[in-house]
Amino acid sequence: MMLLEQSMANHNKGITRIWFVCFGSLAFLSGCVAFQAPGKSVDVIPVLTESAATIVAELTLSQRNSPAPSSASGTPDVGPTPSIEMPTASPTPSPVLTTVTSPVSTNTPLVLPCDLAQFVQDVSIPDGSRFDRSESFKKIWRVRNVGSCDWYANYSIVFSSGVAMAAKKEVGFPEAIIHPGDTVDLEVAMSAPAEDGKFRSYWGIKNPAGDWVPFVTGGSNMALYVDIVSGTGKPKNTDTPGQFRVLDVLFTVERSGACNDPNGKYVVTAKVSSSKEGTITYAWKRSDGGVTELQQLTFLSASKKELVYEWKTDQTGLWVDLFVDEPNHQQFGRAKLLCP
Repeated sequence: MMLLEQSMANHNKGITRIWFVCFGSLAFLSGCVAFQAPGKSVDVIPVLTESAATIVAELTLSQRNSPAPSSASGTPDVGPTPSIEMPTASPTPSPVLTTVTSPVSTNTPLVLPCDLAQFVQDVSIPDGSRFDRSESFKKIWRVRNVGSCDWYANYSIVFSSGVAMAAKKEVGFPEAIIHPGDTVDLEVAMSAPAEDGKFRSYWGIKNPAGDWVPFVTGGSNMALYVDIVSGTGKPKNTDTPGQFRVLDVLFTVERSGACNDPNGKYVVTAKVSSSKEGTITYAWKRSDGGVTELQQLTFLSASKKELVYEWKTDQTGLWVDLFVDEPNHQQFGRAKLLCP
């Protein structure tokens, strides 16, 4: 215990001597600054800084040479070791390179055929117009050129099937150039049959090569037609015994798929009754102007046969007719397409 107290006293004396030297040096330097030569400036800061550094060094050396006080157990008491926490730097994210790929167009340009027609409207003689027997009239159809080639006067409108009702079965186009996108009015002079009844005449367009010009609605050789009533509209019974003809057509309609399903379809079944054996030619006519090509159906005896037509659409309020060209020249129908 006595040794500990003596060591502490010596340590304190050393510190006192060091502070005495420090303050004495500062006072001496201050005096030097106060009595500097006139006109000559002395920078005090470097001098004080160097003196302070010398004093701190002597103080540190004195503390190292002084014996450290010992604890009761003989182990030097150095106190707790300070803990220094260094800030942790957040990792810098590496830049992400994004490759931008320009979209590749997959649209295939639409290639229009040279000859393509579209029915626009009946300029004259709407369907069901009534005429006296043998009465003359002019039928006019308006057609648009929707192909890629011009139409010239060497194109013609040609009778296809049904009742001709015309002096000419082929009529040339007007003397004009009908460019793609233009419309043309096609006129044919006709006369009603000399007997009572309902009659229909089918026409189409031919190019200079003699080929039928297709229509966007189909039925190139039956896309244009005239439908009239002659006289009373009630044909006389001119059937001869054993003559082949279609006696009747009964329609049934079914819907496959939901009403708003564009892949849904109507299935039209026509049950055709014949008077004897023979072959009929017929075509389907739709409410949107579409007409199928003429087809044939053969009966081996007086019997009934079924014809089926399918129309894929999500619309309602449509209709389909069956036109029997041979032997009747008569239209049967109409089958109404109504979505329940």
